[in-house]
Parts: sequence; C-alpha cells; structure tokens
Amino acid sequence: MMRPDEEEQVDVRRCVCIYCAGFAVAVILAAVGALTWYVYEITTDPQYSVEIGAVAGLDPATDLLGGKAAFSPAFNLTVALASSNSLRGACVKPGASVSVTYACLDPPLATGLVPDFCVGPRESREELVVAGGVNVSVPGYLLPSLADGMRSGQVIFELNLVTEDRWGGCRMRVGEKASCHTAIY
Repeated sequence: MMRPDEEEQVDVRRCVCIYCAGFAVAVILAAVGALTWYVYEITTDPQYSVEIGAVAGLDPATDLLGGKAAFSPAFNLTVALASSNSLRGACVKPGASVSVTYACLDPPLATGLVPDFCVGPRESREELVVAGGVNVSVPGYLLPSLADGMRSGQVIFELNLVTEDRWGGCRMRVGEKASCHTAIY
C-alpha cells in the first residue's frame, strides 16, 4: 500500500505528463498549421487580367473604304497584375507581350509589348498597353460578322499574354475585363 505523500507524488507526475503531452500536441499542431500556410503561400501564383478599353481601325463599314483591303487596328488595353501572396510580390519582366486575335486568325490582328513592372506582397497594379497591327487581312467570309459585332459591341476577341515563363489566354468583348489563366511553360 502507498503512503499518502507517495500518492500525491504519483498524481503530480501524472498531471505533469498530461500537461507536457498536451503542450507537445499543441506545438505539433501549430507547426503543421504554419507549414501548411507556408506551402500555400509559396505556391500561390500571381493573377493576370486584361481589359480592352477601346478599339480603332477595325470596322469594315468605315475602315475598308476607298479600296483598302486590310485593317490597321489599334487596341487600348489595360494589363493588371495582382499578388495574393503575403510573402512575396510578382513581376512582369521585360519582353512580355500581348496579342489580340479574332476568330482564331493567324497572324493576330494586333500585338504590343507590356512594360515591365512589379507589385509587392498583396498588391496589384495596372499598366496601359497599346497593341497595334498594320495591314492585317481578315477573310471575306468573316467581314459581315466582324462588322455586325463592331456595331453592336459584341465582338469577342482572344487575347494571349506571354511573359518570360508564363502563357495565358482569355476571351472578351470591348469594355470587359477578363482574368487570363496562366500556365508555366
């Protein structure tokens, strides 16, 4: 049989072991949570979006008058970059470009260089880009739909955004902003 003071020592030891085990579990859970957050943060990609602000030189009704057989369009674009990462920012590096196509035509209607710029963690920024084309032909069978779409504002253009290590594509009408889902290539 144990003496009362020995029983108290056993109870104290049990309490200390339970508190130590609880503390160890709490530390392990905190470490797993921190590691999960860190992995999420370092794998979060920046978000790219493009908006077509205006288009000029692409209306068959007015821009093919006088015997012209080709367009020289200009697109006012806004390219945006946003970092949702709280650890690091993101950059559009020199050499990034954007191209605008209609009905998957090749070559594109217009191309333009995106200026290089950076954002900090959890920041965003927009840059204006003018994409232009010179003497771009559109097949005759597409001219009526292009003309109707330009008059109604319902033409859907395809935009491709190419950076140093990413490519992204999106489709939109004039005045719309679309997120260009990018992939590493």
